[in-house]
Amino acid sequence: MIYLIFDGLNYKIGYSQNPLKRLSQLQTAQSQKLHLIAIFEGDKRKEGQIHYILRQFHKKGEWFDFRGNDIKEIIEVITHFTPILYEQNKSF
Repeated sequence: MIYLIFDGLNYKIGYSQNPLKRLSQLQTAQSQKLHLIAIFEGDKRKEGQIHYILRQFHKKGEWFDFRGNDIKEIIEVITHFTPILYEQNKSF
């Protein structure tokens, strides 16, 4: 599955068979609270395609800077490539 995580400033787009476990692993290395924004169907290849499509927002590694853009629009772009399984309805 492909996940979208928010750290209060940037977004991480990654792949994990268990996004909730991955969120917990990432949280131990972060001082700010991480938020799981969405989970999408997909594998490592699909994750790479999404990274490529969103390359203009790429910051470092799997982290992206979407400031100035509506995250709902970013999610919509991702759903053109793979179905969404979960979306957080809370705004951060």
